[in-house]
Amino acid sequence: MKLVLNKAYAQLGDSILNFVVSAGLTFALKKPCGIKVADKILRRIITKEEILSIVEKTVFTEMEKEDILEALIAYAWLKGIVSIDELIEEAAKGADVEESTKRVLSKIVHKLKVKLT
Repeated sequence: MKLVLNKAYAQLGDSILNFVVSAGLTFALKKPCGIKVADKILRRIITKEEILSIVEKTVFTEMEKEDILEALIAYAWLKGIVSIDELIEEAAKGADVEESTKRVLSKIVHKLKVKLT
């Protein structure tokens, strides 16, 4: 089974991602951080091929890669596949926004692959 996602999931996922990266870096750097993860970071972190192992190919005709990744975050959280605390812990292992974001997305992609196979 592959997922079919939409923009509503992406909007929620955008908020979740910004929060967990901000919280994770706040813990890692021991000072408050308010982060907005840039779309260009999302575009280069996970390959299209990795995403296609999870979502229907038609999703790429309706959404940009960064929106799909954000939608996956929301889907995984809403379905109980991953918790906000898990994502914050993973983000805290990163040294900067890009590394924290990569760790969060890699965890979600891995958990979704396991759940969907």
